[in-house]
Amino acid sequence: VRKPPAEANLMETERMETLDRLKPAMIQLLPLGLAWTDVQPFLSCLSSIPLLTEAMTTPTTFLRSEHYARDPFAVTWARAELKQALVSRPLPLGMEPKDLDSALDILQSVDEVDKASNDPQALSKLWVITQSRTTWEAQLPKGIELTHAEKALAKADSVEDICKALDNPSFLMKLLATNLPPDVLQQALKPVLPDGIDKSSHGIKSHLAKCSLQDITTMLLSLVRKPPAE
Repeated sequence: VRKPPAEANLMETERMETLDRLKPAMIQLLPLGLAWTDVQPFLSCLSSIPLLTEAMTTPTTFLRSEHYARDPFAVTWARAELKQALVSRPLPLGMEPKDLDSALDILQSVDEVDKASNDPQALSKLWVITQSRTTWEAQLPKGIELTHAEKALAKADSVEDICKALDNPSFLMKLLATNLPPDVLQQALKPVLPDGIDKSSHGIKSHLAKCSLQDITTMLLSLVRKPPAE
């Protein structure tokens, strides 16, 4: 129901007053790398004064709530908080503070950011991944985007595993087979499935459930765009 003009104007006035009143305190809460202009688009989408007030006074809690944790800005905020925590710690060899953004951009959900914050090797793994992008791209199977591959590699158990994948195509495919989202893996493998297999999502899922990890690794190797140098 559209509100009468007078009521709408009153609400907008109250919104602007709330923004002006709480802005100074919220600016003090902004994590490293975020500015007021980064926050404004998200705040403009909040539909009530109570929501706006909660978002501006307790932003970290608000952005981790069930309703808002999937919002892209919640991920931006979580990455900025993690960056702020990391800059005061020793960085991996060769890494500088300016490199943090490209490494943390691999993390695409609040849950991934939280897991990384609790993984002592997370930053080292992300750093190795970002420094090796040219190598990854040359070795990726057709149908697997670099962003998906990087997220899968970030789930590796250790930095050593990621380094091993650089020099061992079969091991790289094994990491991808283990850590790629099921829908991405199923779509990529569709062209190399045997004739007679139901190529619907359900059919592909059912077929792959019967395959061993080695079977899936072999199928991924057959899709590599450019054969890696031995």
